[in-house]
Amino acid sequence: MQATDGDNRILFYFAGHGILVDGSEEPFDSSSKSFAQALVAGNGEHIYGSELRSWFCNSSNRSASITAVFDACHTGGIMGLPYSCEIYREDIRVHRSSKQTVPVEMLEISAARWNQQAFSSSRGGGMYGQLSWCLVQYLKETDDESVNGLAHYLDENCDPDGGQLPQICYSRQIKGPRVLSDST
Repeated sequence: MQATDGDNRILFYFAGHGILVDGSEEPFDSSSKSFAQALVAGNGEHIYGSELRSWFCNSSNRSASITAVFDACHTGGIMGLPYSCEIYREDIRVHRSSKQTVPVEMLEISAARWNQQAFSSSRGGGMYGQLSWCLVQYLKETDDESVNGLAHYLDENCDPDGGQLPQICYSRQIKGPRVLSDST
């Protein structure tokens, strides 16, 4: 992150295990020093959302934009970004999910809400995380690269049964349609 400049668009992709630490049933709380959500690294070490956010915010150039994709359980809102985009009966609703101030432009796309599991399925001749598969299909199939378009696509295609609800969060309020290619 130290070598970034203002023109850099950074993609952080994680597919693996996400957990609720200490069996917590509470969602992310930006006022708490102990965060409930963590990724599990290959060596078993926990990587907390606050650590990730800190790494990304330590960019030498604050105008670089970061997109983080988490295809793992319990990752919705893991970085504590202040805005969350959710679908309610075909409408996109944005709400302020934390009072956290984040100086870097970040977009977080998570496979499941904080209290949900994420699933894999057999598609296209292989086993894939449902979010990863749907995200790639969306980018291949659509000309609508807006956050609203992505949210609707993931809602309709990631898990039509509703057991896995993807979540999109961001660091700055987005007014009007936002093109993913401009923010990633």
